[in-house]
Amino acid sequence: MLQARIGRLGTEQRRVLRVASIFGDTFYRGGVQSLLGHGSQGTEVELIDQVLRELHDAEIIERHRDSRYLGEVEYIIRHSLLREAAYSLLTDEDRKLGHRLCAEYLIQMGETDHAVLAHHFELGADPGCATEHYILAAVHFWQRGGLDRTEQMCEAALRCGATGESLGAVRCLQGQLCLFSNRLADALARSREAISLSAPGSRVYYWSLLGVLGAATLSGQMDVVMEVLRDFDGKLPQPDAAWYFQEFASTTAQLYAYLAMRDKAQQTLAQMRAVCDMQEGDPQWPMYHAAWQRAQSALDMLLSERQFSAQALLLSATETYLRFGQKRIATMVLLDAALNEISLGNGPEALRLAALGVEHEAQLGDPHLRYSADIVQCAGHILMSAGSPQHELRDRLRSIVAGSGEDRIRRGQALAILGSSYLASQEWEVAAGKFAETTEAFQMLPAIMSSPSSYRAYALLQLGRLPEAAQAAELAVSALTLVDDGGPYAPGAWLVLADVQLAQGDESSGLASLRRAVRLLRRLLDQADSPERRRLLIEGLPLHVRLRQLCLTRLGEELLPVEAPPES
Repeated sequence: MLQARIGRLGTEQRRVLRVASIFGDTFYRGGVQSLLGHGSQGTEVELIDQVLRELHDAEIIERHRDSRYLGEVEYIIRHSLLREAAYSLLTDEDRKLGHRLCAEYLIQMGETDHAVLAHHFELGADPGCATEHYILAAVHFWQRGGLDRTEQMCEAALRCGATGESLGAVRCLQGQLCLFSNRLADALARSREAISLSAPGSRVYYWSLLGVLGAATLSGQMDVVMEVLRDFDGKLPQPDAAWYFQEFASTTAQLYAYLAMRDKAQQTLAQMRAVCDMQEGDPQWPMYHAAWQRAQSALDMLLSERQFSAQALLLSATETYLRFGQKRIATMVLLDAALNEISLGNGPEALRLAALGVEHEAQLGDPHLRYSADIVQCAGHILMSAGSPQHELRDRLRSIVAGSGEDRIRRGQALAILGSSYLASQEWEVAAGKFAETTEAFQMLPAIMSSPSSYRAYALLQLGRLPEAAQAAELAVSALTLVDDGGPYAPGAWLVLADVQLAQGDESSGLASLRRAVRLLRRLLDQADSPERRRLLIEGLPLHVRLRQLCLTRLGEELLPVEAPPES
């Protein structure tokens, strides 16, 4: 019936409607002219305009008040079934040619929706251009959190016969999808295939390396991690791959910090600074700098006493990533900053940052970020409600542990927070067990090993199991020797060792360890940028509260100097 209605139209009206149907439900005056080959010849343009008016008067098409493209007139075919009927009247060859011309016209008009362009090229039997635009669409959706749409675009590129470097780009994106879906074995396989298909120094090359490094680190495959780090020679990237180099180098430097490999971390940071210097004036320079800030913050946090400057770097990087539309990376950095606040005793700030992270994650729909935000929220609430009932929080953490799969880092983080909950309620046996599991999960990252080991030692000490407590406390401080007593966990680790030594009757060693703990905490307090920060650093962490008490009772000193009253 609809085809019959079209058949009653005039020859020119049918021709224009068939061409308009190639665009879809929405089409453009200039696009119809372009596909019909009338160009800008005045009399023919007038003919097209007359036909469009006739179709409008017949209530077949409708003119929009506004147009997607400046200077263009936009129309819509009023009934999608009518559009389909008109489209069915085209020959196969006319459809193919029409879709190719349609894509070229849209590109000329500045169309940025690569999924639309790719669809037209695919229907136009141009698989090469279709693949290129499907990959660009996949990158776009990935950056903005459309995981399902990213996967669809990747599958479409494969359907179009992606090969060589194009196939490498698809495998790279699929590797990222697997990584953030906690399918780490698949992420590793896809990313490795992408590396083999990409040119060294290219965007896909560095992004794929990042996929391998992330999957191997999370799954605890340190042999693979060290292989990647060994092969990364730090050569400068291709000009259009500078940001991808920076992101990979940033992750590399952060990992070196967690591995307590200070020299390697500093070497990588120097390479990143060189890229920043070379790219000065590039509109994306703030992004290169943000990647460097992330890397520097890891060194400041884990290998020095500059924890508060580390936080400032992370928050600055977050703002930059958001400004450039990199919401996924921004959320990751924001949640890193939130987790750091837990180690600094600032539960309220951790919860504030985590709430922002949850807002971003809701838009991205990313399960990896959702779990990370959940861990931080549980940690913040436990820190602020020590000793109160925490059954619901524990259930959430147990669920995260159970669902962690191959991800050792997520498992370790959730176990550490769960152990802290039992420690706060003085359930020493369970706490010791949870921190033992945490130590096992984090054993490949020495820079953070001191924290779960010292908490386990403290729980064992309360149980009167001195030999085990001493062993765990020694493990904690031995990890600190690798980072030169840097990081936020050092005062607590030396305090626990002091407690164990004093319990063993070794007064001399115990007081020496206690003095060391006091000195390290004072060093941290000196870096705090406000009185409130100093208060939280002491009162927000149970081990620091105990350290202040022992400083007074065993050493006869105030942890912080008493301020003299103001002169009258």
